[in-house]
Amino acid sequence: MNDNNNNFLKKVRMRKLVSSIIVIILSLTTMMAQNSYRETGNITIDAGLGLSSLSGGYSLVLPPVKVDAEYTLLSFGAGSLSVGGYFSLGVDKYSSYDMDVTTFLVGPMSCVRYAVTDNIDIFGKLIVGYVGVSPSDSLVNSYIRGSHAGAGAYVGGTWYFSPKMGLGGEIGYGGPTLFGLHLTFKI
Repeated sequence: MNDNNNNFLKKVRMRKLVSSIIVIILSLTTMMAQNSYRETGNITIDAGLGLSSLSGGYSLVLPPVKVDAEYTLLSFGAGSLSVGGYFSLGVDKYSSYDMDVTTFLVGPMSCVRYAVTDNIDIFGKLIVGYVGVSPSDSLVNSYIRGSHAGAGAYVGGTWYFSPKMGLGGEIGYGGPTLFGLHLTFKI
């Protein structure tokens, strides 16, 4: 019984220590946060993972990855307009045929951002490009394949926790993910 109490107390102390460390890290990164305002000529790269599968009948095999880069063309007040490129790739299991389906979206992108606070911005992205869909089973290849010209639209936000980095999320349609998280790097 005494060992159980000691183990319980150790777990409680460990949780308090971990919680304290997290609070300290978040406090420091908030103090170091940079203004999210973008100036003309800024280059930014977002890299992230999707957290959802395409739609019903599919289950996630490989979390969708996405990378986009943008160049700020125009700054106005707390807003900016950027152009760049977008790429996302995901692999899902299609349960009706018990096969993997690989989907990707690649193409040019435009992005409008607005700085809500000193270290948070919201954005809207539009992508026009090529959507590739490829099943792993060649017998149903012609039925599932849906490669075509396509478009995507995403909305989201980014919190800048350091002068050159931020953490963000987005939700939308067009690539292999409906919802995702990303790291933002200012170059």
